[in-house]
Amino acid sequence: MVLFFNIFFPILLVFFVLIALKPLIKFLKTNKIVDVPNYRSNHEMIIPKGAGILLIPILSTSIILYSYFGFINRSPWILLSLLMLIACLFSFYDDIKNLSSAKKLIFQVVIVLLGISFFDKQLSIFLSKNSQIGEMYFNQHIMKIVLYIFLSMLWMWVMNVFNFMDGIDGITAVQVLFFSIGIIVLSLMEVIDRQYSYIGILLFSVFLGFLYWNITPSKIFIGDSGSIPIGFFIGSIFVSSFINEKGFISICLLVIYYLSDSSITLIRRIIEKKNIFLAHSEHFYQKKVRNGFSHDYVLRYIVFVNILLLSFSILFTKLGTITVILALLTVFIFLFWLGKVRYRKR
Repeated sequence: MVLFFNIFFPILLVFFVLIALKPLIKFLKTNKIVDVPNYRSNHEMIIPKGAGILLIPILSTSIILYSYFGFINRSPWILLSLLMLIACLFSFYDDIKNLSSAKKLIFQVVIVLLGISFFDKQLSIFLSKNSQIGEMYFNQHIMKIVLYIFLSMLWMWVMNVFNFMDGIDGITAVQVLFFSIGIIVLSLMEVIDRQYSYIGILLFSVFLGFLYWNITPSKIFIGDSGSIPIGFFIGSIFVSSFINEKGFISICLLVIYYLSDSSITLIRRIIEKKNIFLAHSEHFYQKKVRNGFSHDYVLRYIVFVNILLLSFSILFTKLGTITVILALLTVFIFLFWLGKVRYRKR
């Protein structure tokens, strides 16, 4: 049984995703659920969007299956998987109808608050273990409200970062793959709970199958139906690691490039008094593509940076703060290189 869930099921999952995406591409084309290039686009072809409508139900079902057999804790992961599925369905509807920013924001606030409520017991334990902090600044009730607000904002930001950064071929799949490898290794090192190795295996298998169809030249985009729910799920891992005080910094380092690119871009747009709710193509990696560099060229460098960040995430458990400094330095140098204006003929 253990051998099946550790090896054979993940392999079957990869091949199932590989095979199932082909008819989905045809279905999306037939029903005109496609991404039409515009002035913001980094593509010149009409590409089907909405791979998430297949990937997320497969991932949710797999997590529930592993929970049933005791490899992953049933609480809170079954409920979080169901919320991820709801986020997928809502976002797929958004892929078709292009809902307003207000409606999407309200939906995100609701599912994040629901998700936070599943961690209420762990949050109480966290506060009791760190009661001196609460007594120093606030009483425990106020401290709990502060933590709810902080964790909700963190969760929403991670969720939206995965949506914002999904702008070139393969980028989301690559980021999820490296995140998956990271939590598998951290789990085997006992930095985080063993169940995360199984969560990582499932994430890796699903997105490895997707990468084949999403790599340049992309045959299908993940769409909001994939980027929003996967961001939601990865955000839940952030929150869980923070509350349980296990591997939070290491997990942050796995996606520090994503977080930095989005955060700096947002701050810059606020300073320039631009509408932050409008879609744009001002992320650092997008600028590199729009300066004439191909998707696969930029993606290769993103892969290299992710290899370094994965190493820093693992080394943090042994070396501490120095690895955080090195990770940030690596990301800032990379962002500077991405943003450097140097045109290249494709």
